[in-house]
Amino acid sequence: MFRQFIVVTSISGFCLLAGCISSIMPPTTDKNFMQLQNKTWLLTDINLINYKATPTQPIVPTLIFNNNYLNGYDGCNQIIGGYAIKGTQIKFSNLASTEQTCLNGTDLPYKFTQTLLNQVVNFEATDSELKLIDNHNQVVLRFKHVK
Repeated sequence: MFRQFIVVTSISGFCLLAGCISSIMPPTTDKNFMQLQNKTWLLTDINLINYKATPTQPIVPTLIFNNNYLNGYDGCNQIIGGYAIKGTQIKFSNLASTEQTCLNGTDLPYKFTQTLLNQVVNFEATDSELKLIDNHNQVVLRFKHVK
């Protein structure tokens, strides 16, 4: 009896959660949204400062958007979370990351994560470029699409 209750409760909870997730953001066919999806975006600059792989920073941040889920790399740790889009507005939520000790001597992971969380409110995406924009309409994070 108790086992049946647990199974029914689990299934009900999953269905409720699935319904809530799908209602957060209805599917869209917006071209800007579609350009963002299922691509690996490699960071090229933060607040107009260019970043590229170097011996002290061999891997630069990346993002991959897949429906309402985000995953990527901040230059040191893996990041995952959610996002919602309304037109060209974007909001990140429930971001989490691994917590590896990073001995690369740079503050790039911190700058990247803080900019993503605290400044980004809009986006523009093309086949080759993603711009994440602040509330002053300034590009704060720029990425290129890598194939």
